[in-house]
Amino acid sequence: MRGDGFRTRLFTAGISAIYLTAFIYIRVVSGSSIPKPGTAATDFIYGKCEAAIEAVLPCDPDGVAFSKALFLGDKSEISWNDKEYFRISGASHLLALSGMHLSIFYVIIRFLTAFIPGNRAGVAIKGCLNIAILFLYSAMTGMANSIARAFVMICIYEIGRILGRRQKPMWVLALSAIVILSLNPKAAADVGFQLSYSAMIGIFTIFPYLKDLVYTKNKAMKYIWTTIALSVACQISTLPLIMWYFGYFPKYFLVTNLLCVPLSSVILALILASMGLYWIWPEAGITCGKLLTISIDILTWVTKTVSELP
Repeated sequence: MRGDGFRTRLFTAGISAIYLTAFIYIRVVSGSSIPKPGTAATDFIYGKCEAAIEAVLPCDPDGVAFSKALFLGDKSEISWNDKEYFRISGASHLLALSGMHLSIFYVIIRFLTAFIPGNRAGVAIKGCLNIAILFLYSAMTGMANSIARAFVMICIYEIGRILGRRQKPMWVLALSAIVILSLNPKAAADVGFQLSYSAMIGIFTIFPYLKDLVYTKNKAMKYIWTTIALSVACQISTLPLIMWYFGYFPKYFLVTNLLCVPLSSVILALILASMGLYWIWPEAGITCGKLLTISIDILTWVTKTVSELP
């Protein structure tokens, strides 16, 4: 038992040391915001991902543009009209890499690493692997404040899992804010930082009460109500900031989030699947890219249709 405990503490210490060293380098030495990857490793990974996205969608420039925005955080190739459709429909948060994207990516990674045994050593190995992959992805996309928030929270959760400890969500959220602001105090003035933490406060405080208002055993209805409750909680908690900074409130945000948030999760999974298959078997990656094109077309059609509602 003592040996297992020592190995667990050793794994945890290694995770913490690697994370803190790399995180401090990116946030302090290299600057608080990196528009593109800042190291040779992340440059290489970014280039490979960008090339793979372009390869699996050879005849779909719009699909390439949206895939780069959703996965790499590069919105430069999206047209002004499409950005307006997303803004008016209340789905603009999907185009900006945020904690939601990292959380979806985290769920996918956990699914892919589910084959690792669930014993103490397996949990430690899985935690190290999850954090390492998420760190590379976060660094590759520039480690924006909302991404940093989600990354720090996931790190805390994973370390807690390794140690066999349960964490209170609000404490984890507060600790992540302390870590980020201690490394970059100017982050507090960033709109993305404020919206990210406001949304999380709404999820942790308002969402549980809204979710319990409706009880049903029907899985479809339960999913629909959970999505609605989550969207309403986030909108309530972020409404003052949205009105202050943007002076606009999307009327149909419930419809948009109900349709587009699950679809964006599917798109992220298809982007990963397309790239992975392309590296292994290019023809299979291009075939999967066709499904990706259809999903992106549906997403853009929904936002355009909702934005044109009276």
